[in-house]
Amino acid sequence: MSLISYRRGFTLIELLVAIAIVGLLASVVLLGLGGARLKGRDARRIADLRTVQNALEFYINRNGVYPNNTGNWIALTTALNNAGAGRIPTDPLNSGVNVYSYYTNSGTQDFYVLKAMLEDISNPALQNDTDGTFGSLTCDDTVTAAYCVRGGL
Repeated sequence: MSLISYRRGFTLIELLVAIAIVGLLASVVLLGLGGARLKGRDARRIADLRTVQNALEFYINRNGVYPNNTGNWIALTTALNNAGAGRIPTDPLNSGVNVYSYYTNSGTQDFYVLKAMLEDISNPALQNDTDGTFGSLTCDDTVTAAYCVRGGL
């Protein structure tokens, strides 16, 4: 019998090299997914505004006018929830400029504008949205990626 026994396993250097390679691969994958996550948030914003449009149509069918709480998303959410229009979404980031906005003309309340700030200024949806100024709501996608939709009677 031999007095020397050999242990099977990895050396510390081999483990460190393997961990470094896995870390490098993980960082490359995460950097590559950044653009996809951005586009995913923008797609959700566009879908969220469609959901709110449906809720506003439900609201006007019950009340005859759109809710009169321009600029206040929380008040709009409350009004739509009280009318039974369902869950009203918020922006995926919901901070800074990334919050949804609402405008209705306070006199007749016969139209509305919904606004979301997209992260990708080259998003093709910006070519087919509503542009202009509605009260304090500016829908300008030449400088910013303000995506707006308008609906009404």
